[in-house]
Amino acid sequence: MRDIVESALARFLVLSLIAVSGCASTRDAPRSANASPDEVPHSTAGSGTSVASGSDVVAHLGRVSDRSGVLHDLDAELRSGKRVVLVFWQSWCAPCRREAPGIQQASRRYADGLAFYGVITGSDDDVDDAAVDRFIHDAGLTYPQIRDRDAGLWHRYEIVGTPTIVVIDTNGKVIYRDHRPPIWSSITPSRGDAGPVSTAGNAADPPWVERRRELGVMGTSLEITAIGHDASELEEAIDAAVAELVRVEDMMTSWRPSPLNALNDAAGRGPRSTTPEIARLVARALEIGRLTDGAFDITFASVGKLWDFKADPPVLPSDGAIEERLQYVGYQRVGVDLDANTVALPEGTRIGLGGIAKGYGVDRAMRVLLDHGVENAIVNAGGDMKVLGTNHGRPWEIAIKHPRDRERALAVLRLSNTCLVTSGDYERFFELDGTRYHHILDPRTGRPATGAMSASVVAQDAAFADALATALCVLGPERGLAIIERLPRVEALVVDLDGDVHVSSGLQELVEANRSS
Repeated sequence: MRDIVESALARFLVLSLIAVSGCASTRDAPRSANASPDEVPHSTAGSGTSVASGSDVVAHLGRVSDRSGVLHDLDAELRSGKRVVLVFWQSWCAPCRREAPGIQQASRRYADGLAFYGVITGSDDDVDDAAVDRFIHDAGLTYPQIRDRDAGLWHRYEIVGTPTIVVIDTNGKVIYRDHRPPIWSSITPSRGDAGPVSTAGNAADPPWVERRRELGVMGTSLEITAIGHDASELEEAIDAAVAELVRVEDMMTSWRPSPLNALNDAAGRGPRSTTPEIARLVARALEIGRLTDGAFDITFASVGKLWDFKADPPVLPSDGAIEERLQYVGYQRVGVDLDANTVALPEGTRIGLGGIAKGYGVDRAMRVLLDHGVENAIVNAGGDMKVLGTNHGRPWEIAIKHPRDRERALAVLRLSNTCLVTSGDYERFFELDGTRYHHILDPRTGRPATGAMSASVVAQDAAFADALATALCVLGPERGLAIIERLPRVEALVVDLDGDVHVSSGLQELVEANRSS
């Protein structure tokens, strides 16, 4: 079982990096480069804590020449106490174009602690200088741009696609490498120190302002809080984040016409074209299905429509109806081609992204806030939470509550730049003849899961945490936490059907302290 889990995890990490980054382009790989997408070094997107490989420790960075022929001493930048940021990009790269304005803004805002350098890799025959000039002009780039003609920097930092941002610490070690920009404040050294600065601001900063928005979206309550120094900018950022969540809902809803339902309607007709975004998310969901041995399975929708948790009075589907629909359940039945952006469903099989779409929407909303320059925020969509930066200079404090006693906190987590997602049998349910029937279905039985009352997962992205929390409610504490212990930077708390609390090793001390207080 361990080999199966670790193999599935390896595949998932590669897929999740591509999915979260917006499918970074690899067209620009130099002709001499043999790296494949599977060789992407693992990093934690947006955290500024990428794992460095042995080749990441560099004794000397040396001097580099920009496009104007001016030499820049990167070692001198490090000696001055700055970290060096290398931004690998190409003029034809759409994700590069999207990220460029935010990176330019960061290069000016964090100039005291970060030295930015763009890197354009390729020979003179491969690089269109006129297109590069237009890109620089359109994006308003003011930091130096290096021509990496021999792909030396490309190979040195094991780049496989653009955009890629590499951050080098003052000791010459890579501390961040990812297709997405980091949270800049978390990787900016403070004065006289190589560690990250607090996002709490200083006496020279304008006063803090906070803006909050509450509304209904994706079938749940949404709350977005953003903290900064410009109220109008915060309002604009929140508007954009809400619009992004609505876009995700419209794309992935199973209750009205949508691109997702178009796939369901075409079941049995072979591979069907869809958006790259849906194809990536379906592929990611299938990997989590393998990781959890089918406890998370998007084909649950094949039987899910039999259950109506809003009916009054409630009605149970018949055993015969459930058994008839179960023959169409099984994530292995779904085919995805990420090159062609197609999904194939056999006749009778339906997919639903309800166990991952909400978390994905939270990830996308936070990405939009970041793109608008917000550095401190929380997005909460019905228990799927993602936090950024701090709450007026302090970590965000979030309580995990008991599913049967909402006044009782099982643990209070102090979080920054991470996610906490909770799923449970208390969200949508009805009771009939003394039995609780809830909306989290066990794909193997077609009936409400009986593994746990609730499960809370801490992870770096909300889509992964959302799917894992669903799986833990199916698997229960013993089997579920065995998977969690094998996952890097993931923790979980599970309340079993007797109300007892089970936690992963990283939360053990915190929960024990909470019990004794």
